Amino acid sequence: MKETFEKEYNRIKNEINNSKSAIEIDTIKHQQDQHPFILYGAGEMAGVAYKLCAREGLVIKCVCDTWKTGVHEATGLPIISPEELSTYYRDALIMIATWKHEREIVEMLQHLGFSSMQIFHLPFQHFIPIDVFEACFYDGYNWAYSFFSDEKSKRLVIDRARLYLTRKTLAPNTKCESNYEEDYIDLSADEVFVDGGAFIGDTAESFITKVGDYSRVYAFEPDSINYEQARRRLSKYPRVDLIAKGLFNSEKELTFYHNTEASSGSSFMFGAISHEFQTTPVTSLDVFFEGKQNNELPTFIKLDIEGAEKQALIGAKGILARVKPKLAISVYHKPEDIYELPKTILNARCDYRFALRQHEYSCYETILYAV
Repeated sequence: MKETFEKEYNRIKNEINNSKSAIEIDTIKHQQDQHPFILYGAGEMAGVAYKLCAREGLVIKCVCDTWKTGVHEATGLPIISPEELSTYYRDALIMIATWKHEREIVEMLQHLGFSSMQIFHLPFQHFIPIDVFEACFYDGYNWAYSFFSDEKSKRLVIDRARLYLTRKTLAPNTKCESNYEEDYIDLSADEVFVDGGAFIGDTAESFITKVGDYSRVYAFEPDSINYEQARRRLSKYPRVDLIAKGLFNSEKELTFYHNTEASSGSSFMFGAISHEFQTTPVTSLDVFFEGKQNNELPTFIKLDIEGAEKQALIGAKGILARVKPKLAISVYHKPEDIYELPKTILNARCDYRFALRQHEYSCYETILYAV
């Protein structure tokens, strides 16, 4: 007999007081007067880690990185090399300021002679107190657990709830590294691919490489820096349209938070930790493809647009109803995405088949597939 969501959730509640993240923060607090505290990793998450640590009263000595030197722009801290870390900070407490290469960094630090007692992990920034989760999200996660039919998806619903409550990092439940889960996304030579949140064009290029031939690619990217890099990357491919707009539920201009610390993904975010306000044009897929014949409409839509996925799906309701494109939608930007986004798709048409897959060892890259 399958477990109920309530039973699974009670297990999470029993883990909360003993969560690894809470224990690690307390350990660093009690030891930082005797040991220097250092961040490892000068990438996009170092600035986030710096702010999270500051909230906890943790004082960071410097940042260590394998490839970067100088001063870390987001924190103002000096960047040292692993050799300097090993030579001058043998007794340091080290927090790994990334999720993507966490295991490799742990192995490297242990090879340098640092013990597991000196190595700590980046807390998930979107921690939710249990009373807030139960008031705002419990019913939705209960619904999602019942809604998804396969065990991988059900387990991922539980694991994302555990992530928000205990900050326990997610593990992949698929060997597929991209948004082309083979059990759900069957690509053909006639694809009209919409890349919502094109970033620097890498996903569109991956699609082109994988499918070989295609009908057309429409890549939407509102950030001017990312747009220019995507233009250079994709200019060599035929039948690729790069659009300097975001996707939303209508044609308009919106004021976004511009995340000044982002170095991957779109830098336009709803609720970034460090931000400047910036206005950018957005459109909806129904507006963009208005007047097109059915064979010109998207056959495959990918959305990774920093929290605007629901609005973009609402803005594609007509296309979903007419031609039922394959969907690969990010559901990790907001806690409610895991249930609100499948409900939004069902509002367009009720015959989609759904699954959740986790593509990385991280808090990101949870993808909703609908076919």
